[in-house]
Order: sequence, then C-alpha cells, then structure tokens
Amino acid sequence: MSEKIMLIDGNSIINRAYFGMPDLRDASGRHTGAVYGFLSIMFRFLDEEDPGYLAVAFDVHEPTFRHKIYPEYKAGRRPMPEELKSQVPLMKEVLDAMGICRIEKGGLEADDILGTIARASENKGMEAVIVSGDRDLLQTATEKTMVRIPKTRAGKTEIFSYHASDVKEEYGVSGAFFIDLKGLMGDTSDNIPGVPRVGEKTAEELMRKFGSLDAIYADPESIEKKSVREAVINNKELAYLSRKLAEIDCEADIDFDYGEMKLGNIYTPSALKLFRELSFKNFLDRFDRTEELEDLAVDIPKSRIISDRSGAEEVFSAFEKACSENGLPGLFIEGNGREISSVHISVRGNEDFALCSIPASEEISPEYLRDRLSGIFSGPGVRAAVYDIKEQYRYMDDGVCPEDFVDIMIAAYLIDPLRNSYDRAYLAQAYMGSLAEDPDTAFVCSGAAPGLIRRLEEDGEDKLFFDIEMPLTRGLYNMVGYGIRVPPMALTAYKTRVRGISLSKNSVSS
Repeated sequence: MSEKIMLIDGNSIINRAYFGMPDLRDASGRHTGAVYGFLSIMFRFLDEEDPGYLAVAFDVHEPTFRHKIYPEYKAGRRPMPEELKSQVPLMKEVLDAMGICRIEKGGLEADDILGTIARASENKGMEAVIVSGDRDLLQTATEKTMVRIPKTRAGKTEIFSYHASDVKEEYGVSGAFFIDLKGLMGDTSDNIPGVPRVGEKTAEELMRKFGSLDAIYADPESIEKKSVREAVINNKELAYLSRKLAEIDCEADIDFDYGEMKLGNIYTPSALKLFRELSFKNFLDRFDRTEELEDLAVDIPKSRIISDRSGAEEVFSAFEKACSENGLPGLFIEGNGREISSVHISVRGNEDFALCSIPASEEISPEYLRDRLSGIFSGPGVRAAVYDIKEQYRYMDDGVCPEDFVDIMIAAYLIDPLRNSYDRAYLAQAYMGSLAEDPDTAFVCSGAAPGLIRRLEEDGEDKLFFDIEMPLTRGLYNMVGYGIRVPPMALTAYKTRVRGISLSKNSVSS
C-alpha cells in the first residue's frame, strides 16, 4: 500500500468552520468557535484517511503573482470578520502545539502550496488527499490525488470526494481542464472576470462540447448561439487571462520537508494544556490522560446505609445545615412513579455524611422522606446540587423552590453545549477527576457542583443559569405533568381548515 499525505486548506476550512459554528468563547472571552470547528473537521478526516503525513497551508496577506498580472484580482472582497481574524493566529498556535506542519509563503496562495505538494507527492508514488471547501482545487484531482470538499445542503453537511473521474462525471471536464471552465465563466468571489455573458451553465455546455478552451478558440464559429459566439470571439484575451488567474501553480517555488510533515503523536502535553484553556473538553478523550487522571482521582466512599428514623433525622439535619450554609450537598432521589424508594445524600467535607443512603421501610416511610425533603426546600436560603431536577420534582411537593437547586446536568450543558451526553461518569471525570464508570449520583452532585458554578461565573452564564434555566425547570415539569389544554373543537376545526387548503392546492395544480 502506498503512503498517504493529507493536505488541508487552512483558510478555507477555518472560514467554513466559522460560519458553521456558534460563537464559542473560552473563560478569558476569546472567540474559539472557528478553531473548534476546524479541529472537528480535521479530526474527522484524520480518522477516515489515517494518513502518514499531514500539512496545513495558509494564505499570506500580501499580493501574489496573480495581482501582478491583474491588479483587480480579489478586489471588492469583503474583509474577514474580526471574530474570525482573531482566531487565525490561535489556530496556528494550536497546530504548532500539536506538532502539525503548517506552510505559508508570501506571493503564493494556499492553493498553490497544496497543489505543489500534492503533485510532488504523487510523483513520489504517494496518495494525496486535499481537504478544502474551495472548488478551485478540483483542477488538482487525479486518480492519485483526491479532493474532499464539505458541502452543506438542506442544513446538512456532507463530504464529497473527487478523483479526476468524479470531476468529469459531475462537471463534464477533467480536473486538468477545470481551469478552462473558470476561464469562461469567471469567479465573482475572486473577481476573475471570465467571458461576458457566459455564465456557469453556458460554460459547462461549451466545455462538454469542445473539451478545452484551446479547442473552443480553434473553432469559435461553430458555437451555435450568436450572442455567446460573439462574446467568446471578442474576449479571447480576457478568457485566457481568467484561466491564468484560476490556474493553481503546481510547480510553485516553495521548500517543504516530508520529515516535518510526518505524523507523530499530535496529542501532546502542550496541546492538552491549550485545549483545556480553550475549554475544548470534547476533544480531551483523544489524549492519553491515564497518568494525569490517576493523580487527580477521587475515591468514592462506601455508602452508609441508614435504616432507622433517628439515623435519618441525623442525616437530614446535616444535609439541611449544609444547604443553608451554601455547602452544596448532593441529593438524588430514587422512586417508582411519585413514591420515594430511597434518598441519597452527600455532604462535602463531612466524613460522617460523605455519602448516605436512606431506603424507605416500615420505620422510614416514603411519606416521611417526602415531607422531610419538601420541608427543607419549601423556603429560601437553602441550596443543594442535583442531577436532572425535572425527574426529582416528582418526589417533592409543589411548593419546592427551583432556585434552591443546582442541576449539574443543565450547568454542564450551558458550559459545553456541543456534547452528546452529560452523564454522571463524564461529570465525575471532567469536574472531579474520578475514573469510576458508575459513580454515585449524589456524590457526583456534591463534588462537581462547585467547579461547574465557578465555570458558569467565568463564562458569564451564572445569571442565565440561576435566573432563567433553573426557574424554567419547574414550568417544564408542570407542562409534562399536567399537559397543555386545547379545546377539542378547535383542533377539529383546524384539521378541517388544513384539509380544505390542501385539497384546494391539489385542484389548482392539477
């Protein structure tokens, strides 16, 4: 099997990531969404392609050889948004921390760098994979060089892969002749003029018929449509200038070293430190953190089972005291329907009540457990940490104040909204350093809550959490419990109206 090199169009991919991601920020307020999106794309392709070599090319903000032959090249292009501009140096810092080769050179565009390295790699017998959102790079596609382009259609991003035969099938031209297509139709994004009155559709028709720009100008009189024929004949110089502007230089004067592009361990300690600073928690699992987590590991105490009423009162008293002193004790209630089967409590810094379980029994009735908890949370000035508060409300009276709780699941979501899961094991690892696969929920609540609140404050989301998200949980719970009343007759009338509109449209279309 031949060796493979992956080449990433840095400016194109970070630009695509910027417009496809929410405005993420780290604790210091730096914009990080584009960097996060770039890494997501890069990791996806690394996993799929498993290359032995990797390089990322960037544009340099200075004139290129194209500006020398056509000063208006890229004139009128909107400047890069400041939020994106600030992330380009950060992206380069991340790549450097990961030991990933990045290449740039004044006078050249990233396309020229990618095309030159891909051609040289192919000549060495290697496979090349170019990752870009720019169709211009399709001209570099061969049977040994594949161009992979992310495209968003109907709100869904798909990856399209092109060898030369794929370009031929979709566009009617080979990769080598794709620049001829640009010579005819131009490119408004780069201010490449093309031939006036020849748009993309007409250009594709001409290329399918003639096969190349040279063939078109060898016999322009055979173009059937008069206006197109005259435009082509009268703008030959402009067509060849446009082709030159669109052509990627695959023999650019640039030095590169395969040794520097050789992929080693990119998940370095310096990269891990930087990912933490940027709050990229979703990527931390890619790093080998065994030794680090073992150093941070928290031993989960054995649960103390309470089977008598006096013992339960002792636990509830310690729990209530911690709640009123803002000690953020942990609480988790188990039950069936609305009846409590057991209560789990964890009080941080108190060895006697580090983790206690109070199962319902003849002596400790479910009603007692419910009344005791509802009494603690019926007034202001107390606060406990819970997991998935909407599931816990069913075991407490309606007078319980939602502001009395810190839901660690909701807090974790606000801090890192892109995760797929916020289960107890993740929260224990991320905020307590625990490696337990099935940690006790109450213990995780008490242990993770302080760090989560601190992060909410650092991110400026504490008011959103306490003033909006937590009060909203009660309303959402009530909606689920009581439903939303809608008059049946109103639904029937609406159904009849919609059906009438549908029938009317069908009759008109037929």
